[in-house]
Amino acid sequence: FLALKLQRPAIVRSITFGKFEKTHVCNIKKFKVFGGMEYDKMMELLKG
Repeated sequence: FLALKLQRPAIVRSITFGKFEKTHVCNIKKFKVFGGMEYDKMMELLKG
């Protein structure tokens, strides 16, 4: 997983993963985005 700790609250407008030139087994197929003010109290914001 990947965790980002920001200096102040922010609104994410877009998330891009992988390479779009051709399909590859390393590209992710499913992901979840969690957010919150504290690391141990984050909630699911998006499932893609």
